[in-house]
Amino acid sequence: MEEKKNYKIGLLPLILLLLDVILIATVIVMGIIIHNKNQIIAKSNSANVEGGTTSNSDVDVDEDLNNEPEMVSNTNTVTNELVTKTKENNVTNNTTSSNNSSMEYTYTSKVVENRPYIYDAQYYVDTSNINSYATNDGVKHNVEDIVVPYVNMVSDDANKINLEIEKLYNEFVEEFKICGQNLNSYIKVSYQTYITSNIYSILITVQRGYENSNTDEYFAYNFDIISGTKLDYNQVCYVAGISDANEIVKKMVEELEDFKSYYLVPSRYVTQEAADERNAEVDAYKNQVYTYYQEDVLNNKLVYFLDNNLKLNVGIRILLPDSEAINEKIIKIES
Repeated sequence: MEEKKNYKIGLLPLILLLLDVILIATVIVMGIIIHNKNQIIAKSNSANVEGGTTSNSDVDVDEDLNNEPEMVSNTNTVTNELVTKTKENNVTNNTTSSNNSSMEYTYTSKVVENRPYIYDAQYYVDTSNINSYATNDGVKHNVEDIVVPYVNMVSDDANKINLEIEKLYNEFVEEFKICGQNLNSYIKVSYQTYITSNIYSILITVQRGYENSNTDEYFAYNFDIISGTKLDYNQVCYVAGISDANEIVKKMVEELEDFKSYYLVPSRYVTQEAADERNAEVDAYKNQVYTYYQEDVLNNKLVYFLDNNLKLNVGIRILLPDSEAINEKIIKIES
């Protein structure tokens, strides 16, 4: 009887052992199945990437760039063809191309990381004696009306331009003080920033008023946001697709509306000789405007920039007959 009891007790552990073996085998088989399934999924995803399939969520975008600069009213993106033009012209030398020919950018570093690439400069000039005044016509003017940009890029060109802009700002404030003493003139300074793909253009506008006359003066700077370098006139013309800028400007100067009212036609009050003499004088003034343009190009003092539509804009100096003041005007160059 005891041997029969011992035999029943030994069978139970054997059954439990078999169940354990079956459970372990099941776990191993399930693990192999899951592993193989993951490999199939991985191979499928890899094939999709190699074939050029991607989504917008996979593309890294500079969030600051999308929102900059804060004062810009419109931001456009240019095509890869135009970006390639700047690359071929040794402008975007940091641009890399992926296997599917889409452009990937590494933007230049910022001096102040949590600020936009272009923002209001904060230069200190002592204006405690005069920081606001009213001209004789009752209009109030404040030193805060003088606002210039700071180029927030780590580059030698940006540093040079910032020093230049700071010097200009100091000159503008000193001029403001003089206006505040005379009470018959004023100066206001503002700026606009235009973004076209990897190019930032800055236009500084200086407005001056003296009694019944008003004049404008402009300063412009153009940067490649990838390399942080300043773009010269030829590079900006190339990006805008303009190959004959000088000829276009010359023609536009000849057709300026500013001079049309100065021409005379013979009448009972004007002789043919007087009309010819006057009209020749007007033509000479037009020629002088184009000469100013040529001088500015030669001396690297030309005002030029790309607007949000990738159109080239140029500043020209105009001196009209019977006037002593040179005024500046922005004209848009159409190819």
